[in-house]
Amino acid sequence: MARKFHIRSELSEKQVEADVATYFGWISPPYNAMPFRLIDVNEQLTGADKRVDLIVPMYLQFKVSHGLTAIDTKFNLNYLSNKPHQRIRKFRKEKQLNDNPTLFFKLREMADNAEDYQHNILLKLNGQENVSAFYVAPLDLKKDSYVKNLFNSMYRFRYHPFDFGVNSIYQRNWVSYFGFVPFLRSHVSIFPHEKVNTARHYYSFDQNGSDIGWHSSEYFRVVSRLSDTLTNIFDSAFYNKQSWLNPYSYIETLESDFGFLNNNNNINSDLNPIERIQDFGRELYNRYHIKQVLLTTTVEKLTKLNNG
Repeated sequence: MARKFHIRSELSEKQVEADVATYFGWISPPYNAMPFRLIDVNEQLTGADKRVDLIVPMYLQFKVSHGLTAIDTKFNLNYLSNKPHQRIRKFRKEKQLNDNPTLFFKLREMADNAEDYQHNILLKLNGQENVSAFYVAPLDLKKDSYVKNLFNSMYRFRYHPFDFGVNSIYQRNWVSYFGFVPFLRSHVSIFPHEKVNTARHYYSFDQNGSDIGWHSSEYFRVVSRLSDTLTNIFDSAFYNKQSWLNPYSYIETLESDFGFLNNNNNINSDLNPIERIQDFGRELYNRYHIKQVLLTTTVEKLTKLNNG
């Protein structure tokens, strides 16, 4: 009997999305405790939230990773079939990328109510100034280890400076801590980089979130975990005032770039800009299954932080 090389995940896309979204809620502190807050597309706004005048939008497409075993070094690659999974194995062996095992996911097919491929919408969002749009996929295939990382990360605020070693000194601003949170480290984050006209494309990577392959003969020797991406986004927000967008300007950009906004009765022009951006996020999710999260603050809080 031939040895099986395809390792199916025990997770579902819905579970990954729900767990990451919930975790974002956990790492978002009470509004008055920290200068920043993460607002989910479906989160109810408070009076304080409605006074937000600076945002950094993030758009996440959740995927489930599946696995492929490595090819034996003595195996003649010419004997492999040309089916997608075998092409991925062959590609990683030829490029000498980590492959024990290889993790991968396929792009989503175009939905019936969509005007374009989900990948292209994610790419378009990522092309906007000060906006981050990327795939998120777990580096675990087993449900038990995935859940263990989730709950090992529940104590996300640390008051002892050396809980995770010398390099994880606790900061009041809590940004540097992202890089050491097990749950955030156990997801890869991948930014789309080119437009597609078919969903027959795959991303592959190793269990460290590195050696990312895009199966049009390209690969990137980088480490790109969710913890790394969030650390970069938050670091930029802390130290660069130009990283932020005005909600009024951003909703105008969305209306200009995405035609379905102007023809949709579900988006209420009488709402404040944050609520209108959330409406856009809900419609985006309904059409393309892309999740919107907003990093928010006020000019007053950011100025106080920079001066302090």
